[in-house]
Amino acid sequence: MSLGIRTYIRKHMQRETYIGSFLRMLTGERLPSTRIPLTIDHLRFYTEEEAMGPLQRSEALFLYAIVQVIRPRLMVEFGFNEGHSAINFLKAGGPNMTLHSYDISPQAQEIAKKFQQDYSNFKFHFKSQTDFTPQDIGHSQVDLVFIDASHNLQLNQQTWNALEVSLASNAMIIVHDTGTWNREHFRPANHWFTETQPRNWITGNEFAHQPEERRFVNWIVEKGSGFVAIHFHSLNVLRHGITVLQRGIILPVPSTHDASQSD
Repeated sequence: MSLGIRTYIRKHMQRETYIGSFLRMLTGERLPSTRIPLTIDHLRFYTEEEAMGPLQRSEALFLYAIVQVIRPRLMVEFGFNEGHSAINFLKAGGPNMTLHSYDISPQAQEIAKKFQQDYSNFKFHFKSQTDFTPQDIGHSQVDLVFIDASHNLQLNQQTWNALEVSLASNAMIIVHDTGTWNREHFRPANHWFTETQPRNWITGNEFAHQPEERRFVNWIVEKGSGFVAIHFHSLNVLRHGITVLQRGIILPVPSTHDASQSD
């Protein structure tokens, strides 16, 4: 067998091994070093540009990755609706994460009953986001919060004031719908929405579909509570936008200094 053929076979086998491992990861087959399998098959049911309310597919994948990375033990979600975001968080967090979800819609309550049958770590609260109390979560600390409910500044502020005492020191808060839409990428539904909210144009081509969420994020940062925000927005595609907030801290480092490792 010539050297060229042997090289081709070796590269082909390496490629097949890689693809096989990748497919096993995507389908949720547990690998030796994986504690929670990557089960993202549900994301195929999410829409992208056509999504008008629920998470877009790319946003859901992004939030799935965040949960997989930080592995929160306790998460609170405001705005269950039809459960699109909840199922994404539950699949990402696995059985070691408890998700408390809030919604006042009777339809949401009915859908949540099925969730509670399938996931023992899912707790639904048929109450307004502003009625959150530490008792709801057993006076535990919250690692991750997802806000996608009222889209109302005053209600969000009331929710924050009730929730802040329960936040862990490194808690992460994620707010949906903080981005803007670029007219260039509008679909028919976007045109209809802008016609009902003509005051929400920022420029001739940039539209804030949920300006109250943007005001809410600004309020958290400006109130001096120590939170900083990173915005995952884009005008290059039709994106609803996600803002991630966390307390800004200086990372602790070892107190001893090894002179041999100095610059």
